[in-house]
Amino acid sequence: MVAETIIVLDPTAKAHVSESPMALRLESLVGKKVGFLDNSKPNADILIARIKARLEERFEFGGTVEKRKRNAGAGMREGDLEELATCDLVINGVGD
Repeated sequence: MVAETIIVLDPTAKAHVSESPMALRLESLVGKKVGFLDNSKPNADILIARIKARLEERFEFGGTVEKRKRNAGAGMREGDLEELATCDLVINGVGD
């Protein structure tokens, strides 16, 4: 009988974790441009609308940007990410 060699491959990758400092907290939302991102999961639109309404009761924004992804697993539409990047903060609403 001939001995054969079996090669066992490990498909796992090493985790690459980079440390990033947390964003500085804004002192106020007054006059700030606020982005709202709906990830298209069920009820995300309701969550975003309620958060926006509550914040608008307390703060006078300098503007808003509202975007909705095609679906939860899709990437952002071309130009949407750039537009959200012009905001002072972005609130990402996830549903379910």
